[in-house]
Amino acid sequence: MIYNIKNKNLTVSISDVGAEITSVIYNGRERSWQNENGSWARHAPVLFPVCGNSSVIINGKDLGMGFHGFVRDSVFTCVFDSEDSVIFRLKHSAETLKVYPFEFELTIGYFLSDNAIRVENTVKNEGNKVMPFALGRHDSFSLEKDVYDYELVFSKTERFLSQRTDNKGKLISEFDDFGCGKVFCLPADFLTDGKTVIFKNVESRSVTLREINGKEKADFSFADISNILIWRPDGAKMICIEPWSAPPDDSGDTREFGKGKPYYLLNAGESKKIEFVIKYY
Repeated sequence: MIYNIKNKNLTVSISDVGAEITSVIYNGRERSWQNENGSWARHAPVLFPVCGNSSVIINGKDLGMGFHGFVRDSVFTCVFDSEDSVIFRLKHSAETLKVYPFEFELTIGYFLSDNAIRVENTVKNEGNKVMPFALGRHDSFSLEKDVYDYELVFSKTERFLSQRTDNKGKLISEFDDFGCGKVFCLPADFLTDGKTVIFKNVESRSVTLREINGKEKADFSFADISNILIWRPDGAKMICIEPWSAPPDDSGDTREFGKGKPYYLLNAGESKKIEFVIKYY
């Protein structure tokens, strides 16, 4: 089911499948990717309890977690719906426990204010053991021009060192150096064949998508996240900006789940709130 929320500037559609934004209309124009060239049918998946290709290994056994986790294909329950906000909830089930043996509750709320969408995520450990998890977003931004006509402006100066992955999407010890600064010009020749820009441990907590001439399109704030990924489907006039709380696994990594990576860790009964804000111009 699709839920629609709106205010004087924004009309946003969210599916109960994955609690995923499927459309963002700002001042009459669609701003979310609508699969115009048939290359990618999603819009803004939520990533949980892993981001990318990350294994859940418990007592030496790989439980077979899928890429980006299971939430993006799970049906949420709508627990609140008003004109300008909607809240969804997903709880553990017999199926999720097979690949992620932790009792959780994930609540995702979308709240509109002027030209912004605030996304409030709350993860609760409903079990009796420490629960590791990662959370991320994969939001798309439709572009009017070619991708090389745009740039990202980071809120702080960064070393733009992008870590490469193998053909399974796991990190390897090779890097692409895009220099230093606050402004990162989107490399159209690099964003092909499924390649992803992966900036780990950034200092910035927001980025601005703008045209090269300085016309701003969107701001994305991620107060509690330090890994930013950039991706697009081949030939698409769009870009995905992806804040991930934890990067994918290293190639050949066989460590126990939650060990040696920046996962959030919740004790029994604890909750963690993670907030994102997306503004459109």
